[in-house]
Amino acid sequence: METAKCRSELALAALRLSREMLEFAQQGRWDALGAMQEERERLMAALFAVSEPDQNDAGEWVGIVREIQVVNEALVAQATEQRDQLGQELRGFRNARKVDSAYAQAMNFEG
Repeated sequence: METAKCRSELALAALRLSREMLEFAQQGRWDALGAMQEERERLMAALFAVSEPDQNDAGEWVGIVREIQVVNEALVAQATEQRDQLGQELRGFRNARKVDSAYAQAMNFEG
């Protein structure tokens, strides 16, 4: 039963961390996610490293892992949205730079 308790605790810790990661992403605090992801990967690896699962507890920790998957899908959606937004901003900067360059060339041509 100790193994089951350990698995549930690991799963709950990973779920808490996943939720915190989602909150950070929603707040735009992307710089903190790298270290958090490493910790979550460590927790998940430890969770699945247990070779003999306790069937009495399987439903609990498996359910928690499913919750982690749902939170992770939301996190990926948030990251995709942010990536797309940054891509649009980058295109805007590139276009502005082209306009500035064209204007500078036009001024040199006239001058």
